Amino acid sequence: MDSKLTRQAQFSLFISSYAPLFLIIVLRQISHDIPYLHWGGWSFEAFLTLIRCFGLSIVLAPLTVIGFWGLHKLMGRLQERVKSGSDVTVVDVKNKSGEAISYIGTYIIPFIFNDFSSMIDSVSMVILLTLIYSIYSNTSMVLINPILNLKYPIYEANLKFSDSEKTCLVIIQSCSLEEGDNIRVYKIGHKLYFGKTKEKK
Repeated sequence: MDSKLTRQAQFSLFISSYAPLFLIIVLRQISHDIPYLHWGGWSFEAFLTLIRCFGLSIVLAPLTVIGFWGLHKLMGRLQERVKSGSDVTVVDVKNKSGEAISYIGTYIIPFIFNDFSSMIDSVSMVILLTLIYSIYSNTSMVLINPILNLKYPIYEANLKFSDSEKTCLVIIQSCSLEEGDNIRVYKIGHKLYFGKTKEKK
C-alpha cells in the first residue's frame, strides 16, 4: 500500500488551508457587486459582467467545497490506515501548531487586503497560488493547515520505533502529546506521519 499522500490529497489539504480566505473573498465580491446580482439575460455583455464581478467567486466557492470534502475523505482514510501502522514511543516532542498562525500571517492575510475587482488582480492571485501550491505540496508545509490543525495538532517528535529512532512531524487527534506516550503512526510522506494515541498501560 502506498503510504504517500496522493496528488488529490495534497490538493485537498492545500485548498482547505485557504478556505477561510476564499470564503472572505466570495463574501467581499458579493457584497461589493450585489447590484449586479440579478438575471441579465443571455447576452455577451451580461456574461462579461458576470465574469468581471463574480468570476473569482464562481471558481473559489466550488473549490472550497471540494477542499473540505477531500479533507474529510482523507482523514477518514488515514484513520483506517493507521490501524495497520507502527507502534512507537514518543521520546521527545514539541507542539508545532503555532506554525499554522505563521502560515496564516504569511500566506493568507496578505491576500485579504487585495482588491479583486479586476481580472488582472484575480489572474495574479491564481498564478501566485499555483506557485505556492507547487512548493507546498513537496514540503512539510502540507501538514500546516489552519483548518486541519484545529482538530489535528501538529508535533515535531522524536519517535522510537522497534529498530530505530526518527525525528519527524506528526499530526494526531490529541492536544496533549507528551514524552513517554505510546502511539501508532502511519507514514504519509518523508518524515511525515499520521498518528493515533493508544491507552497508557
